[in-house]
Amino acid sequence: MSELPKFVYTAEHEFYYSTKEPVPIADVIEALQGIERMLRSLPRAIERVTEISIADSHIYVERIESGSLKEKILIKLFFKSEEELDSFLDKIRKTLDGKPMLKGSLITILIAGFIGTGLLFASKALQEPAPNITANHNVIINIGAGEVGMSPDGFRSLIESSILDKKDFAKAAVKFVKPARQDNQASIVLDDMSELSITPLAIAETPEVVNIEPISDVVEYEKATLLIRAGDMDQVSSGWAGAIQGETERLPIELDPALSPVQLFGRASKQVTADVALVRRQDGRSGKMVPKSIFVRHIYD
Repeated sequence: MSELPKFVYTAEHEFYYSTKEPVPIADVIEALQGIERMLRSLPRAIERVTEISIADSHIYVERIESGSLKEKILIKLFFKSEEELDSFLDKIRKTLDGKPMLKGSLITILIAGFIGTGLLFASKALQEPAPNITANHNVIINIGAGEVGMSPDGFRSLIESSILDKKDFAKAAVKFVKPARQDNQASIVLDDMSELSITPLAIAETPEVVNIEPISDVVEYEKATLLIRAGDMDQVSSGWAGAIQGETERLPIELDPALSPVQLFGRASKQVTADVALVRRQDGRSGKMVPKSIFVRHIYD
């Protein structure tokens, strides 16, 4: 394992769940897992705001207090040089428009933005509107935007563009609120900033299970060169594989039901000219759209 840079910024942040009864250990563990997964996006957002590169980041549990649950975590950001660390410290002490900002409050605001956005993503799994989640999210976005000197749309875009996998992020947000579910009066407050709290009504609206289809798209190619690598005379939806010349590696191929496998099978040439659709799906780690399959719409003689 490579040695971490020695230029480090450390910040303590606290999540307070105002539950009346002690929280089950299993729920505490889920909440910590949710926090850790959501905060993987934090360095990207910080880099966009400060324009300072972060070499690495680690998140630690510092302390857990029972009763009304308090989770205190340490966030460590690692920089390649002392100059970069000093520049970062200078920038987090003020908003983008140059006004003074309390040390650490920029990160607090970004974390709140991530939590509110994660719950909004989770609400997409519901079959009905979630007005309380939407309202809570809008409050956080508007406050955050004002604190960092951005427009609400700009701050919203900053948060969302830092998240690579919306489905995974939504699941993390659901885990995060788990300790507050047992108490319908409980809210979640970050760093004693009650104005950025997750409200009881928003928590009540949060689904227990997230079922969001992964992001996918289709890229159309007309008269593309299709390289046939495998085929099955008896099937149109399986047994076929190939590549779009100059665009993809070998992928599964599905034929339009109107096409006959005979149009491909047994040709002297292992390549044909065809109208095809390349189906892509977002990779959860990189956020990039990855080719998954080829759908053949039309074959030219």
